[in-house]
Amino acid sequence: MINQLHKTLLLIVFSQICFLGLQAQESIDQLLANNIENGLLNYENLLNHKDQIETYLYSSKLHLEKNQSEVSSLINHYNFLVIYKVLENYPIQSVEQVKGFFTNTHSLAPYELSLDKIEKKLIETTRDPRIHFALNCAAIGCPSLSPNLFNKENLDQQLDFLSASALEQNQHFIINRSNKLIKLNQIFKWYRADFESIGVLEFINQYIEEPIDESFDIEYIQYDWSLNSNAGFRYYATNLYEKGEFEIQFFNNYYTQRETGELSENNFGRYNFFNSFLNATIGLNSTFNISLSLKFRSVSQNLTNNEGLWDALNFRNDGFIYNQNAELEGYTRFGLAALYPGIKYNPFKDHPNISFYHAVHIPLGYELEGNDDFGFLDWENITIHSNMYYTKDISHDQVLFLDVGLLFENVGTFWFNGDTGFSQIGAPVTLIYSFFPNYTFSYYGLINLAPRVAINFGDSNEIKLAPFGQIGGGVKYFLSEKLEAELLYTFFYDGVQNRRAHTFNLGFRYYGI
Repeated sequence: MINQLHKTLLLIVFSQICFLGLQAQESIDQLLANNIENGLLNYENLLNHKDQIETYLYSSKLHLEKNQSEVSSLINHYNFLVIYKVLENYPIQSVEQVKGFFTNTHSLAPYELSLDKIEKKLIETTRDPRIHFALNCAAIGCPSLSPNLFNKENLDQQLDFLSASALEQNQHFIINRSNKLIKLNQIFKWYRADFESIGVLEFINQYIEEPIDESFDIEYIQYDWSLNSNAGFRYYATNLYEKGEFEIQFFNNYYTQRETGELSENNFGRYNFFNSFLNATIGLNSTFNISLSLKFRSVSQNLTNNEGLWDALNFRNDGFIYNQNAELEGYTRFGLAALYPGIKYNPFKDHPNISFYHAVHIPLGYELEGNDDFGFLDWENITIHSNMYYTKDISHDQVLFLDVGLLFENVGTFWFNGDTGFSQIGAPVTLIYSFFPNYTFSYYGLINLAPRVAINFGDSNEIKLAPFGQIGGGVKYFLSEKLEAELLYTFFYDGVQNRRAHTFNLGFRYYGI
């Protein structure tokens, strides 16, 4: 009697689990369909359904423990486990940012398997290479995720459909019949052994109208590990571009400084600098990028009053300006100032949120620091920039960025030959907090502290502290999928009494990805 009662209770519990699993499958199927568009996922919205996905994975695990070789359930479990692991680490630009994403075991995986081991189990069970087109690894280069769950009744038709669909997409298959060349997804190279039973060309010929033969050369397409998200591209300063990817940035900075004290050689009414940078960065590979910048500068100085806030935008080259009493009133000057070749790299494979940047400011022009006819435009000697960038995701919509720099300004002949001159050594530190309401718009706050030592080389070798800092805020907005605009304002401060300084910034960045 007691045994019969136990059996009845177990039957009821098992029936409820199956019922809940069926309900979860129906709702999870709809959730999947509602959050996929052109093979890309809306992870922003899926974050709100993370508990639902976890519930599905748990019921799926219970089912798989009783049906260890059910292929359709294993595929579904794999795909949703990938989504769940992305959500655990979101926001990310790539699953490569998550250490052990495919190799670490997970409590929601059947038999404590990793994603890699689930994939191997599927291949060992089926000996069917079409499985590779059913599994989605959350990358652009991976076959697109099906909007429908797999089921054992029509699994064969689903695998055929996905294999055929993949070969219609350029990230998987490109054919040039005139040159007798085909380009294939890296999947065909990484899992070549899984296609041996039929052969790679024979496998492809099943799904294309005009067959190809052994006379065709084979090349492989670079795999795109970017996250398969439809939320758009989020730029981090720690980002490194893959081979062939690039960015072009046009950034304009307007610095204006006014002083209310008595006029003297180093205490003037208003000083304006307009700096315009055109920068190009290109990826050689995912850990090493090169860049080149051109710097244009316009300067205006007014010794008589604090007016002329935007005078540097007049782009005049009047040199020193005197009044009718031969008294100096200021000067204007503009021109191409410097060239900046630079490199950016990441030496830490397991820490993609850290990168380093080095650049050299190479002066362009004649007597940039001034002469009897013209005032200061820029440094005449090289300046060396070094920066370490660090990014920390606080949540899916909040990011902290840290920039720690080391700056050697105006490193010239006086450093090595003992000539007179002027140089500065600085260690600027910048902290930026960014908030992303969505992927087209963000705003941020900035704090910058810059300890600096100024050195006058000569008989006295005078050394003095000249620190400064900034505080401000800005906004960024994507005008199109690849073109971003930026506005920034900062209040600039240092230790000089009666001095007030501000910067106004406008930038555009185009992403060639």
